[in-house]
Amino acid sequence: MSKEPGYVTISELKQSPAKVIDRAKRTGRPVPILRNNQVEGFFVPASALELITATDQEVNEALETILDSHGNAISWLADH
Repeated sequence: MSKEPGYVTISELKQSPAKVIDRAKRTGRPVPILRNNQVEGFFVPASALELITATDQEVNEALETILDSHGNAISWLADH
C-alpha cells in the first residue's frame, strides 16, 4: 500500500508539478490540491477523462471487452 497522502499541497505542486502529473498518470485518479487545508481543485489525468469524452460506440466496445474477459465472475457475483 502506498504511503502517499491522498492529496498534494499547493506548495508541493509549485515545487514539482512533474511529480503530481506522474502520480496522476500512475494512479489514473485525480489528485486533490490543498491550499490552507482546503481542497481548491484537482489535477485530473487525461486518462480519467477518456470515459467522459468517449462515444457511445467506444463505451459499448469497452463494456463488451470487460464482459468477454470477466463476464463469468460478474455473473457469479450478481448471483451471490
